[in-house]
Amino acid sequence: MEFKSVPSFVKLVEDRTVTGLTAIMGNVDDGGDRIHSGAFRKTLQENAKRVKHLWQHDASQPPIAVIKSIEEVGLSDLPLDLIQKFPAATGGLQVAREYLPTPRGEEVLRGIVGGAISEMSFGYDPVKFDFEEFSPGVLVRNLRELRLWDTSDVNW
Repeated sequence: MEFKSVPSFVKLVEDRTVTGLTAIMGNVDDGGDRIHSGAFRKTLQENAKRVKHLWQHDASQPPIAVIKSIEEVGLSDLPLDLIQKFPAATGGLQVAREYLPTPRGEEVLRGIVGGAISEMSFGYDPVKFDFEEFSPGVLVRNLRELRLWDTSDVNW
């Protein structure tokens, strides 16, 4: 399993439900990967209900939130601050999750609202990908289909 993290772009906080983006599509990330629109389509159709929202990808602990919705969104649904930071972005993976009233769920929710927790991540396996030369001597891995295992709030 591989992981990708991005600054947390929280779009909405309502009571215990937080909606934000865990993946950005279209841009080349720090790891030299570009996620293409539609990369999550098959995994969401087949396994969306099995995807858990964890703290730090720790599958040995219970989830900290229940995913209420998870979907790919287009450029028009991206927050302005995300577009300014990643001008090549074409879309993202949006997750709405309701934090559980457990000590860890409460702790993470308060951390997000207070600004102490500022990144999200997702665990995945690349299913379909190819490489292209981005610039002389620099290869980019084009991620065209991904198997999603989890979304997580993370410290890094």
